[in-house]
This record gives sequence, structure tokens and C-alpha cells, in this order.
Amino acid sequence: MKAHIFGSETFRLYLVGDLGAARLPNLSVTTGGVSEPYWSASWTSYLEMGTGVEYLISRQTALTFDLRLQVFGAPKSANPPISDATAGTALLFQVGLDFSLR
Repeated sequence: MKAHIFGSETFRLYLVGDLGAARLPNLSVTTGGVSEPYWSASWTSYLEMGTGVEYLISRQTALTFDLRLQVFGAPKSANPPISDATAGTALLFQVGLDFSLR
């Protein structure tokens, strides 16, 4: 979801947020020629929130710059307690090009 909070003819500030689920694939660790399962494939919660600015190139095109915080749940351990994990976070800086058909 993206909500514009302030704008002019050239720049627009916005808030962004997403809530959902993420599918984490299997992960195996190989050492000494032996492969061991580490995490099992699983679904986990996912949250993303941030803010950004759009530089309007035309009525339908904008260059975007935003900063987002991602938070996601822990993967399912395939070999407890050795492979037990915690939830993760990431701080992302993104640059993009938006094109609107409106």
C-alpha cells in the first residue's frame, strides 16, 4: 500500500506498507561432502513499512527513492536445536521508476 502525504508539481512524499506472508525454501548445509537439512520450507509472516519521495518526470512517470524496514518471521528448523533461528529484519534503500497508465 502506498499513500501520498504531501505533494507539489515536481515532488511527492509518501508512506508505504505491506503485510503478508513469505515462503522460505529448504536450506541444506554441506560440509565434508555430507549434506544436512538445516531449515525446512515454511510460510512465515512478513511486514514492510517505510517512506519515500517521488520525483515527477511527467504526469505518468516518476523516479522514486525510498527507505523501508522489513521484518519477517523465523524459518522452520529442520535440525533442532542446532538450526533454530530467530526472526529477521532488513533496512532497504530503493530507487525505482514508476509508470502509471492513468
